Amino acid sequence: MSNIIKIISTLTFLICVKQSYCQDKMVIDNYGVGSLVYGTETKPIYSLTELPSDLQINLKPYLKKILGNLSDSVSFGHGQLNDSITNTSNRSIPKYDLFYKLSYHSMGIKSYSLHIRIDEAGEITLTNWPTKGYNGKENLKPTEEIQQAALNFAAQKEYVTDNYKVDFMYNSKNDKLCWIFMFEDVRYRDPDIKSYFIIHIDWKTAQIIGEYKGKTYPGIS
Repeated sequence: MSNIIKIISTLTFLICVKQSYCQDKMVIDNYGVGSLVYGTETKPIYSLTELPSDLQINLKPYLKKILGNLSDSVSFGHGQLNDSITNTSNRSIPKYDLFYKLSYHSMGIKSYSLHIRIDEAGEITLTNWPTKGYNGKENLKPTEEIQQAALNFAAQKEYVTDNYKVDFMYNSKNDKLCWIFMFEDVRYRDPDIKSYFIIHIDWKTAQIIGEYKGKTYPGIS
């Protein structure tokens, strides 16, 4: 009986370790305090109160629209004013560059850097969050489901799943939030280069929306 208890305890421990290992991978933590460099004269923005009042008024409903109830978990971080930008200037450079910090730990979001660009006319020209369909935690699949979808797909493809990497990104081409899984191609024989099978999974549907191979080189993790 004692041997059976030991076996059960060992299996329980291994399961807990595996779950903890997987949960550690499914974490978004990409908020930074830096700003983009455009080669123009800039001024730092430390508070939303430094923005024109009409922009302050418009930003709150915009965040509510794209984030839904997640907007309660976002806070302004920092930004910059490209002071030399006018209506006749280079329109690829925003007048205002703003960065918010989104944190929602139960969903795996330790810190997400939400980037918003605004032009001279006060129009939002870029956001690294989808404009539709991702507005609220109820519209996003649990990270456990995303992970299981990746592992199921990897098993079908016969990828090695003992050790894999996970990343997160906003897919601007398809306007989607994606979890990225990298499974090492152990058959690749170059000792200095690692080859990976890479898949992108939509956070909203848990569907595979991209699949390709990639490599990392010395000095690149």
